[in-house]
Amino acid sequence: MPAISACRVREQFHFAGRRISLADLSQPYRERYDGPHILAADIDLQQFDPRSVEVLNALARYFLNADSLWQGYLQFNRWAEENITVDTNRVLMNDLIDKRNQAVIKLMPQALERYDVVVIPWGALHMKGIEVAVRAADFYLHDTYMRRSISFLDLPLGRIWQQLRSDD
Repeated sequence: MPAISACRVREQFHFAGRRISLADLSQPYRERYDGPHILAADIDLQQFDPRSVEVLNALARYFLNADSLWQGYLQFNRWAEENITVDTNRVLMNDLIDKRNQAVIKLMPQALERYDVVVIPWGALHMKGIEVAVRAADFYLHDTYMRRSISFLDLPLGRIWQQLRSDD
């Protein structure tokens, strides 16, 4: 069955699929295509609060202009301690999580009219809000699959530590 993936779509896909637009979503399904249909179901940066944009710009500025990742982290952390308040953090989380979740949730009814399978590959912080919306639409949990995303025991921590120390 075709599926729709509600995700931030970048210029290059790392998996097979056919990109569709919002206009395509509202059209009757006519063509034969066995792969997933991919809809960029995200919001534009213009919808972010200016304080969120300031934080994202600072993040990019410090990380992209630093001599190392560690130096970028330290420089951004110093900036954040002086510039990010509790209110700024609340606004940032609203923009990064809540507003983006609402964009995906708003498209779900249209997607479900057209597709039997809808995939929403957002990150962990998005899942609680999306789960609440999906359950409110009378969906229920059928199965759970646990997959390890990272094993900290398998990381070469000694080498990472040495690299971080050499960046000082």
